[in-house]
Amino acid sequence: MKLFERVPDLLGYLVLNEDGAILSSDGDLENAEATANVFTTIIGLTDKLGSDDERYKKLSITFSDCTYIVCLSNRKFFIVKRRFQPPPRPIAADEESPSSGDF
Repeated sequence: MKLFERVPDLLGYLVLNEDGAILSSDGDLENAEATANVFTTIIGLTDKLGSDDERYKKLSITFSDCTYIVCLSNRKFFIVKRRFQPPPRPIAADEESPSSGDF
């Protein structure tokens, strides 16, 4: 689907209808019915957290190597799996930065 071509570090995607049925999928999430069921459950739980005025706009679930991002648009759920690289840890003032001679 051309919609997902510009997503950086894309590993896969799912598009679900309101009932949790897979409308399209690709990559790591191609025909991933078990994953679709998990996200349908998570989405159902998050809907109960807030009022109708406080619906979430985006839901992110991050693991050590990947992140899942869920968005709702036109009564469809778009779930993207992306590679996750944590930002580099800042060097504390009391730590020495590596010099080029250390390699």
